[in-house]
This record gives sequence, structure tokens and C-alpha cells, in this order.
Amino acid sequence: MSRSSHSPRHGWRTAAVLTCYTLLALILTWPLITAFTTHVPGDGIDDPSLAWNLWWLRERLITQASADIFHVGWMFHPVQINLAFYTLTPMNGLLSIPLQLGTSLVVANNVVLLSSFVLGAFGAYLLVLDQRWWVDGCGGSSGAQTRQIPNAERTSLWIMAALVGGVIYAFASAKLFYASLGQFNIASSQWIPFCMLYLLRMVRPAVEGAARQHDRVRSAALAALFFGFQLWAELTYASFLAIFVALLFVWHISITRRRTWRAWVDLLTPYLLFGALAGIALLPFLWVMAPDLRTEGDFFASGGGFADVFSADLMGYLFPTRLHPLWGDWAATLPFPNDKGQHIFLGYSAMLLSVLGLWGLGRRNRAFAWLWGMSLLLFFTLTLGPTVRWAGQDTGVPGPFALFSHLPFFSGNRYPSRYSVMLMATVAVLSSFGLTWLMAWFVRARKAVRGARFWAACVAALFSVLFIFEHLATPLPLSDFRVPAIYQRLAQEPGDFAILELPTGWRNGARVLGKADLLIMMQQWWQTEHGKRRLGGNTSRNPEYKFQYFTQAPLLGDLIALMNADRPHIGAVVDAEFANMVAKNRPRAGQILRPGDSHHLGARRKGYAPIAKLCTPGLARSRGRSLAG
Repeated sequence: MSRSSHSPRHGWRTAAVLTCYTLLALILTWPLITAFTTHVPGDGIDDPSLAWNLWWLRERLITQASADIFHVGWMFHPVQINLAFYTLTPMNGLLSIPLQLGTSLVVANNVVLLSSFVLGAFGAYLLVLDQRWWVDGCGGSSGAQTRQIPNAERTSLWIMAALVGGVIYAFASAKLFYASLGQFNIASSQWIPFCMLYLLRMVRPAVEGAARQHDRVRSAALAALFFGFQLWAELTYASFLAIFVALLFVWHISITRRRTWRAWVDLLTPYLLFGALAGIALLPFLWVMAPDLRTEGDFFASGGGFADVFSADLMGYLFPTRLHPLWGDWAATLPFPNDKGQHIFLGYSAMLLSVLGLWGLGRRNRAFAWLWGMSLLLFFTLTLGPTVRWAGQDTGVPGPFALFSHLPFFSGNRYPSRYSVMLMATVAVLSSFGLTWLMAWFVRARKAVRGARFWAACVAALFSVLFIFEHLATPLPLSDFRVPAIYQRLAQEPGDFAILELPTGWRNGARVLGKADLLIMMQQWWQTEHGKRRLGGNTSRNPEYKFQYFTQAPLLGDLIALMNADRPHIGAVVDAEFANMVAKNRPRAGQILRPGDSHHLGARRKGYAPIAKLCTPGLARSRGRSLAG
């Protein structure tokens, strides 16, 4: 990095870029800023549990002073749950702790979410700026369009293009859609461009001998650091980055001409260092996953059969999403699933610039164009799922997702459309290339080299506005996170005990046991107020027996049936068996639900010990009946 990059002017530029992205984040998540202390983005299904994550990290590390964040007895009590198989977002939780201590949990959640937009945009901005080395600085020509423009003006063109690249990556409708669903883990893609930045620095040719090799090793370490950040923010995205690393490695070997022993050592060393450090970052997850996988088998891939529902439809690439304020109602009627972030739309402005960028890059650095072209093709086809679909109809054309879904850990991703995060990173880079050359052509055509900064700003602003308009997702849905007063009273109850809420339920990524999603998830959020152990809970993956425990437990299994008696097929059975249920459960209900401290919780050899001190009343009732009498 040059000395000029550390100048006061560079500092002011960085501050201006961050301010610009912060303002965009506030505007494009409207009306979040108007209810910043009481609401979070989301539809009430995933957002309560993902906001709960932040509370759990603070509760476990600060209040309980325990480093074991994965094994939790505060849900699925008394069998506990392993949060290594859950979207825990530990990185977000760690970052939120100072905010929670100084403000509130809702504010902390919203700040962390907004920071994912700002940091993601800034990372993409830096990634694009760094790619100038491959176009102008690696011995290749910068092209006739930019060669006649002075270096200072060319730098301005790159800065403007990089600004637009940040907008494309961070504010695409795909990410805004995940924010609207309250899927803050999937919105936490901010570390990906930083990792890609250092991965690409890692493969620069060692033209300066030992000094350059030292830089490559340093870049590998920094790439692994940001890989670790992304892994601890959202594990799925780390697997996507692993695919990019594999693609980069194959490409790097293909362009390497020297085959000496020393050349191979220089080539492999950064990859080996990256792999070792990335493995260390992954090791805590593997350590706590291994016992459950060894005992229960590979349940990590449960629910994978839903991949076709969550695949991007090829038609969707042509139309804005259902969150668009002008065309959203019409988009919702499109003949393919488009309600859970599966609808991926690049935007015509970004597609045009990407094609131009790939074409221009091919003329100037063909080898580098191959890398980005392969990345574009691979991640685009991965979003389409096991087979390509058009307008909701399966064409039968297979895609690479079917292959990746059989690999360890990759099999846990049942949302092919989530590969769009890597697709948008690729599109952001290629679009910036295209915009740079378009601005250079415009400046030269107007013979306005001295006014290059002004004209570059005009062209960049035009494409930014076009892209933002195409991807608008306002107003963003919000969930009210104000907690009912009953939980504030419950928090004042002394002692360590478990509660049973009626109705309640248990949920993972493939199954719901008990009452509806909205209630299950909000009950998890309300736990952040009362802080007591709960029988109910939500996770992503779990062994089957952790559901069976509750369905087969005395009284609880019948309560689950009673809570779902509004469903006709269950109600008929409950009506026929209700008298027997009451007679069977009334004598032992007091034993099962009687007050008791945590030392008496757990299963006995015959029957069950008391599992709840308090059964919260009044939340809802099923047919006004009581099994406990």
C-alpha cells in the first residue's frame, strides 16, 4: 500500500464513503429508523430467534460467565440443545455486547444489521479498488480508453466505480429481502468481500521475490481472518467462500507457467496457511458437533428435500421482487415461489455493466477475465438449484447444486438461492470494471479529461440511481418487539426454574411441533426479558429424539395434541380421547408440573421428574380445557 493511501485526503475519502453507505442503509431500510428502539425488520418468524442470539451471547459470556455458548439448557429443557447446529451468529453476538450494555437489545440488533450493509458495501468498495492492479498494474495495458487519461483522473474513475460496486453488493434486493424476513444471519454477508480481497492479493505473481512472497503469506493470513469472521457470523457463507477458494486455486494453477520445485512451494504455501488458519476457526464448531453426529448420525442434511422450493427461478432474473413499491404486487403473482428470498434479480443496469466489464476485461487481461467469468457462471448456476426451473416448471436440466448437496457440510444448505451472495460479489466487481471503461469512454468522447471527476461522478450517480430503483424494497416490514407485561413480572420471580407456556411448541428447519411458528419464535424472544429456562424452543437441526422426548413424555404429549386440536384431523382424535386424557393425567399432573428447583429436573428411570416450576397462564387456551384439573 502506498504512502498516499495513508494521507489525510485518503482518510477524508474513507469517511465520506462510509457516510454515504450509512445514509443509504438508513434510507433503504425505511421505516426502521422511525421505530429504532421498539421494532426490528422481519415478519415475526426468524427475526425473534436471531435477535435472541445476541441476548444469549451476552447472557452466557457475561451474566453466566461461561465460555460454552453452544450447549444451552435454556431451551428444550430438560434435554438441552446443541447450538452448533443452529444459526447462532456468534460474531454478531460478540459485536453486540457493548451495544446491549449501553443501550438495549433491540437497538443493538438494529445497529448490527445496519452495520452489515455499511461494512459489506465498504468491503466491496475496497475489493473493486484493489482489482485495478490486475488491469493497470500487472504489466498489462489499461486500454486505449484509459491510457490517455492522466493517472489522477483514472484513479477518480476507479473510485467512482468502486462506490457503485459497493452499492451493488450491499443493497441488492436479495439482501434487502433477507432483511425483510428477519433473517439477520443471511444478511450478515459483510465479511465476504474482505476475504475475497485478500484471497486475490494472495495469488498475485511473486514478481518481487521474497518480499512479494511475504506479502502473499500475509494476505493469506488476513483472508483466513475474515473467513473466520464470516464463518462465525454465518456458517453457510463460509462454505461458499470455500468454493471460491477452490475455484481460485484451479485458476491459479492453470495460469502458472513455471513448474520448478520452488515455484510450487511459493504457490502452495499461502493456500496451506489459509487452510490451516481457516480450519482453526472452524474447529470449535466441529468439536461440539462431533459427539451428536457420532451418536445420532448425519442429521445435518435434514430438510434438504426443500431445495427446489428455495431455488432461484430463471424467470425471476428478469423481474423485480415482490418488495418493490411499484411492481411488487404484480411480482407476487409470478408463477414460481418468490416469498422467501428465492427470487434473485440482478437488475438490468448491473447485467449491462457486467457484460461490458467481462468483455473489456477479456481484452486487457484474458486470464483474469476467465476467473471472474467462471465465478459468474458457477454461482449463477448454483442459485438455480438441483435442476433449472422456468416459470415454476422444472426443465429437467441439471445444475451443479445437486453435486455440492452431497458433500459434507454443503449438504446442510437447502437454500440454493443463497449462493446469490457470491453471485452479487462477482457482479459488483464486473460491473465496476464495465463502469470504469464506460466512464473513460464518456470522458474521452466529450474531450473533458480535465473534468473527468465531474463526468465520472455523473455517470456513476446515474447507474447508482438506476440500480437502487430496480432493487427498491421499501417500506421494509417491521416486527414489534415490545414484550408483554406478564414476562416482566415473571422475570422478578426468584430462583432457577423452567417454565411451560401454553400454547407452546418446538421448531427446527424442517419441522414444527406444537403451535404455529409466530408464537414459538416470539416466546423465544420474550425469554430475553424473563431469562428463565423454557421447555419450548427453536433450532435449525437436531437429533430426532429431542422432539420425541416431548411427544412421548407423560402429560406433555397430550398437551401438544390439545394445543393443536384446532386442526380437524387432530381435533377429532382429541374429542374421542379427551375423557381418557383427563383421567390419565389428572393424578400425575401435579407431580410433573409441581414447583421444584433445577436440581430435581431430568428423567428418572421410571416416569419423569418435575420439569416445570411455573406454567404460565392466560397466553392462550385450547378449547378451554385443562388436563391438570
